[in-house]
Amino acid sequence: MKLRHIFERYELDPEDLNVEILDMAAGSDTFERFDRFNKKYNPFNKTDFRDVFLKSDNHIGGQYLAEITKEVFEKYSLSKSQFYEPRISIYGILIEFPSR
Repeated sequence: MKLRHIFERYELDPEDLNVEILDMAAGSDTFERFDRFNKKYNPFNKTDFRDVFLKSDNHIGGQYLAEITKEVFEKYSLSKSQFYEPRISIYGILIEFPSR
């Protein structure tokens, strides 16, 4: 499914998007409970958007996730007073690579 189809499905206009509407800003209580954490990373509370923007196995091969991750790494590498702790979730999915 492409992003355009997702917007059409939920009758959303991309021009109306902003941080408050997405409701993805993490507060101090976000990291205390896993359900709160997951809700913050579900834009509009719809998993379709998370699949497009925050997954690596999607229609664009995780390109957006790679680009935003690179941008965040570059931003924090310039900072002298901010630190970050990159993490990745591993779900135990078997990936078979072609033999040579």
